[in-house]
Amino acid sequence: NSSGAGASAVLATKMYLDNTGLGLGTTSVPAYHQLAIKGNYSAGFYRDFSDGSSSRGYLLYLGAKRHSDSALTAGAVIAGSLEGNDTDGVLDFRTLNSGTMTVAMTIDSSQRVGIGTTSAQALLHTSAGGSNTSSLAGNTQAIFANTAASDSISRVAIIAGATTGFSVLDFGDTAASNAGGITYAHQHDRMSFGASGGTT
Repeated sequence: NSSGAGASAVLATKMYLDNTGLGLGTTSVPAYHQLAIKGNYSAGFYRDFSDGSSSRGYLLYLGAKRHSDSALTAGAVIAGSLEGNDTDGVLDFRTLNSGTMTVAMTIDSSQRVGIGTTSAQALLHTSAGGSNTSSLAGNTQAIFANTAASDSISRVAIIAGATTGFSVLDFGDTAASNAGGITYAHQHDRMSFGASGGTT
């Protein structure tokens, strides 16, 4: 009713739909975007479910049509969950591996990142197989594990320029970030061990 009170007020468009896609908070949907969200705060995705004990969360599926039968298939999933205690959260990144959706990387409530494992035991924990990390020393910051078999090999590579490059592993503290270190000079095929008192 244009003659009623407040008829001169300008109403803001909250949702807009055209043949390009759906806009929430905007009437400009960019090309190749089926959904555009614009706002000053945030967008929330919440699962409306709780059984009082187990973890539960929201999954975002990313994928496309299969070539074989055009069925919509997810190639990756991002999963954010709230744990059963209601005070911890976990973020999972999952990828399709030979037809099975597998957790590729997990960030837990202690900000530990696990790649190849969902139970990170350090700030960075990569696993190529197996789970034996029972003998870890305290304050371990990174783990590169491969305990799938008794003859499994775990290797870390530091790769630099082939001619005048250096591969360096520094040791330091809050007073000096490189108080000591191990340096490999590729040009001379020479390894040196250094400390603030000298180099050998």
